[in-house]
Amino acid sequence: MQAKEDLPVVLGIQEVGRVLGRDAQAVSRWRNRRRIAEADLMLSGSPLWLLETVLADAQQRQRTVVPTEVEDLRTGRRVPQKPRGRRHGASAAPPPEEPLPAARTFSAADQTAAVEFLASMLAQGYSVVIKPQR
Repeated sequence: MQAKEDLPVVLGIQEVGRVLGRDAQAVSRWRNRRRIAEADLMLSGSPLWLLETVLADAQQRQRTVVPTEVEDLRTGRRVPQKPRGRRHGASAAPPPEEPLPAARTFSAADQTAAVEFLASMLAQGYSVVIKPQR
């Protein structure tokens, strides 16, 4: 094991974009068109570069570099990234759905009850299907 400060700085597409003053989509296009150095590592299908590889490639291709981003990376300051994958916590499962109200049958004599039931269902946000029967 090496001391943490002796490990090389490894960058993903978003960080390479910040170092070069571009967005991640531009870096991705450059990668697909082979207009940026080959990735030093692949992790779960994602390309990773060493900071020194990106800087050498930028110098060779005469691309501008954002010095503050390079300095932040070298000192270990990184922009927090949005976590990927499944969220952990109590809200992982959606709340159970309430069962639908039971179907009811009304006759011509039950017109008032039918109107009240329909109004109640619509007020609760349900949609209602009326099927005539003989």
